[in-house]
This record gives sequence, C-alpha cells and structure tokens, in this order.
Amino acid sequence: MRYKDIVFSYIESTERRNHTLGVSKKCGELAKHYRLDVEKAATIGLLHDIAKELPLFKQREYMEEAGYNTNISNRIWHAYVGAYIIEKELGINDAEIILAIKYHTTGHIDMTPLMKILFIADMTEEYRDEEFAYELRRYEYIDLDIAVAKKLKWLTEKLENSHIDSVEAYERYKSALNEN
Repeated sequence: MRYKDIVFSYIESTERRNHTLGVSKKCGELAKHYRLDVEKAATIGLLHDIAKELPLFKQREYMEEAGYNTNISNRIWHAYVGAYIIEKELGINDAEIILAIKYHTTGHIDMTPLMKILFIADMTEEYRDEEFAYELRRYEYIDLDIAVAKKLKWLTEKLENSHIDSVEAYERYKSALNEN
C-alpha cells in the first residue's frame, strides 16, 4: 500500500486506522468483482479519511484555503479537506480519486463506478456493525446503483438538513430501487 505511511501520519487512532484499512480492502474487493482497477480502488479507500482526525480549526483553515463553503456541516469537512490534501500536499492529480474522496460522505449526481464503490465501502467495510451496514452488504455485490440509492435514501431520511449533493444524487439514483 503505497500511501499507508503517509495516511497513518494523519490518522492516529486504532479505530480510524482499522476503518481505513477495511475500506481499502472492501474497495479492492468490490473493484475486482466489478472488473475495475483494484489498485486504484484500494488507494481511494486508503486515502478517503486522511483528514478525518484533523482538529476542526485545522479543517476550517484548509476549507478556507481551498475556497470551500464552511457553512456546510463540519461533519463532512474531512471529505473536502482530504481531497484538497491529496491533491495539494500529496501531488495526486487523478480527478476520479480526488472526486471520490470529496464526495464519499454525500454522494454525487455524477458518480463513476469507483466513486460508488468508495461511497458504499465506507459503510460496509468489515468493522462496521451498524444495522444499515448489514442491509447494504446484501446489495453491494448485486448492483452498485441499488446500493448507492439505498445509502442515499438513508442519508436523506436520516439527516434533517441533508447536503444538496445527497439530495440531487438520490433523485438521480432512486429509480434503481423500483419504488413507487
């Protein structure tokens, strides 16, 4: 894992490290299943929470430096900051990697298959034991769009003020659920 030491210089807690490794592993497994770039998927999973443990004041500094809106929920700042860090500090210029990390918490109306994989793997990696994680695991190897739609529905119903990206993405993907 090429970036593991760098990522772990940002992440200190055992729980977050386990989650990160679990997401990386799950991304690789899903990529293999869907015949996508396994190494790229595993890399996206490894990098996705690079900014998660930064203090909020530091995340705010990065958000402002990058020109991002700080009026969104600070619970998702780490995704935006992570995308900024991997581009500006790690020199990764692959747009798909950057966008996958930026939108891994909210989803996006125009997700690539690798973006969808990270969006799902973040919830279904082996260390997640929430009830909803078990539900998503039933769909992740059957149809990514169904899994994405289910997670987006869950996000938009769970959160009182859902991020606009989640709402727009749910509108785009909800037809995969075949619900009337």
